[in-house]
Formats: sequence, structure tokens, C-alpha cells
Amino acid sequence: MYHLQTIDTKPYQLLQELMTNRELEQAGFLLCGGGAIALHLGHRQSTDIDLFTPKAIPPGAMKKFMEQTFGARVDVYSQSDLGIRGFLDGVKFDMIRFPYQMQHAPLAEQNIRFLDLRDAVAMKVHAVANRGLRRDFYDLAEILQRMPLKEVLKNYQRQFSPSQMAMSHTRRALTFFTDAEADSTKVDVRNGRSWDQVKKIMAKAVQHPSEIPTLKAPRLLKPGNPHLTDLKSSAPAKALPSQPKTPSAQVSRPISTRRVT
Repeated sequence: MYHLQTIDTKPYQLLQELMTNRELEQAGFLLCGGGAIALHLGHRQSTDIDLFTPKAIPPGAMKKFMEQTFGARVDVYSQSDLGIRGFLDGVKFDMIRFPYQMQHAPLAEQNIRFLDLRDAVAMKVHAVANRGLRRDFYDLAEILQRMPLKEVLKNYQRQFSPSQMAMSHTRRALTFFTDAEADSTKVDVRNGRSWDQVKKIMAKAVQHPSEIPTLKAPRLLKPGNPHLTDLKSSAPAKALPSQPKTPSAQVSRPISTRRVT
């Protein structure tokens, strides 16, 4: 079962528009990040749209496409070497190209193409190592209720081939909460998981990486988006065709940018 009710109404409508766009489909864009993880786990609401492609799409081409396609509806306020960031009809979105091919075939449900949980897990560990937002820890803690840290890190290593130094940094980052506690962005948690519980889960996982640090959420899931409660899938999502792997020689190792002490 995939939790489409975790996507707020407006982002859901925009995702339908984006995912059925022929050009974006051919460019290989998928839903990634916390939105993809929430589809798998149903633990929190997703209010923005994170799109990813493994293809070498120039960020300038992304910006031009969005502005030509959506006109005054879109406001692209940031462009980097990896992608663009902006608002579409007032909903925040990111479009990034990532030089790492996914290890598993992506999925599709209700027109929405999204990452396999194992690939989403790898990207989430990368996010914790590099930015450490509060929502990243909420996502990772929920993953760790289903998958031991040892397996989580194996997915990360298969995906990114980090150096020994990068792995050491990543392990420290898993329990470095200073940046997250300075992050005032609200996390709309559906299962009542508290921030203190999240930190306990992370600490237990690091202490016992082969075990699942079970810590029961205090209450049942709240209803979520009422317009989408009837869209839960009762059948497995369709797996999309996998894409050819990028030769490892062409893939750079991740550089961790978050300072942890």
C-alpha cells in the first residue's frame, strides 16, 4: 500500500500535471526526497515537490522549460550546477540532476513516478550528511523502524561509493542534531512521533546498527489529505523499466559539506 494521502491537495494536483508531461517523462524526472519516503511509509505530510533525474539535463534547460511551459505560474528563484528551485502555483519545488544512477527500478502509482524505498533511503542518508534538516531525521528515524542501520548504510555505500573519510563523517552526522534543532521549519508528522523520540531512535540505531530500534509512535495516523484518502493503493505499484548504469569511473564520490563535531 502506498500512502498518496500524505501529499497535500495542491502538490498532488501539480504532480499529476508534471508527471503526465511528455517532456519531463522523457527527461527521466521522478519524485524523490521526503515526498517519496512518505509515499512508502505514510509518516508525515508532504507539502513541496522534489524531482530528480539521473540524466545530464542542464539546469538552464530546466529553467527555460518550466518558464515556457508554466509562464507566470512559475517563479524560479535559484539555479545551481545541479538544478533549480522555485515555486509553482505557490508550491515549492526542486528539480535536480544527480550523477548517480539508482540501484533499483523506480515505481509508478496514480501517474506519480517515484523512487524505490532503498534508493530513497540512500539519498536521505546523503541529505543527513550534507544538510541535516529536522525533517531529514524524522524520515530516517521512520526508515530505521523498518530497516536496521547496517542495511541503510549498505544502500548508501552501494549508491554513492563514499570514501572512508566520508563514511566516518556520515556516521557522526547521524547523531549530530545541532543543525536540525536550529531548523524552525514545521514537520507535519502524522503518527505523533516527537523530536525526542527521533533522537532516541537515531542514538539506538548507531549503538546497535544490526538491530531495529523499535520505539512505538504515540498515536494512530491522522487522516491526512481528505481528498486523497480514497487513493491508497491496494496493489503493488508498477515498477518502471530500469535505466542503464553509469560507469563507476564517471561517478564522483559525494563530498560531505555539513560540519559535525
